[in-house]
Amino acid sequence: AIKNKMTFNDSAEFLIGKPVRLYCPLDNNYHVGRIIDFRTCSVYPSLRGNGDHVAASVDPKTNTVHIEDLDYYGIGPISQSEFLVRFPAGVEGRKKELVQWIILEEHSLAVGVSLIHGKTAKLKGKVNGWKPAMILARS
Repeated sequence: AIKNKMTFNDSAEFLIGKPVRLYCPLDNNYHVGRIIDFRTCSVYPSLRGNGDHVAASVDPKTNTVHIEDLDYYGIGPISQSEFLVRFPAGVEGRKKELVQWIILEEHSLAVGVSLIHGKTAKLKGKVNGWKPAMILARS
């Protein structure tokens, strides 16, 4: 057996096509979109402090750092990735489509991971049965 072989489930590619439900505190509303692509985090905001203090790992030419030099949200491929999320037009009051790169751990959101059939409880004489449901992974 080969050890440390990366599989589809170990990659951020697993989330492509999955629905996203993002909470926006500005309008106190949820926005629903879909993950359409991913990339390894490569662009970071300026890490320069006030005055002459500069973090030791900052590249002075690009004012960025490599991912290995950061304390990030985790060490897995999903926690070190940015995801391109498409929020369609005509939904939740948007007039235009919004496509945005986001880091999942920086936002209050849920990602639909899989669709299941859940057994319903018998309530007030209704018949037991199965209904579709979605398992959500929350950040």
